[in-house]
Amino acid sequence: MIMRYLVFFAILAVATGSIIIAVRSHDAKIKKLITEGKALQRERTFWLQQTLFTTQIDSVDGVYHATNKPLLDEAGVKHEIDSDSIILFTNKASGGSFTSTLRAVGQNDGKFQYIYQIDQYQGPDGYMKPKCLRAANILLTSIEKAFLQLDSDTSVIRRTAAFKQK
Repeated sequence: MIMRYLVFFAILAVATGSIIIAVRSHDAKIKKLITEGKALQRERTFWLQQTLFTTQIDSVDGVYHATNKPLLDEAGVKHEIDSDSIILFTNKASGGSFTSTLRAVGQNDGKFQYIYQIDQYQGPDGYMKPKCLRAANILLTSIEKAFLQLDSDTSVIRRTAAFKQK
């Protein structure tokens, strides 16, 4: 009986240690990306939010061309203009993937509005894998920088989004 408890606690200790190592490794990689200016410090659940941009920029095409495509390629984020109002982004990492869009949604008081969000996510138990999480952060940072590069008066609002999990 005591042997079963010892085995159980040994397995529990190994699992806990593995989780701690994985979290610390992810945090170290994010910290490096932040230091390099490739990502921003964000909540771990940022990928569950929509980002609404209000700006003078009148074309999703301009934003697309201002994103850091070599950095997105390095992060494994594929990108393409789907139409004159949508940019599609995808990322696949071992154990997970996401699809996101930046779409023009109209005008308000003479300014143009765009929404960025992750539309679909595939991964274990509804959680984004660390590699996908880093890619999503790099992507959102690149989009934010593109808007601000083109219009420094761009306003940004975040709100909870609805997305589909495969």
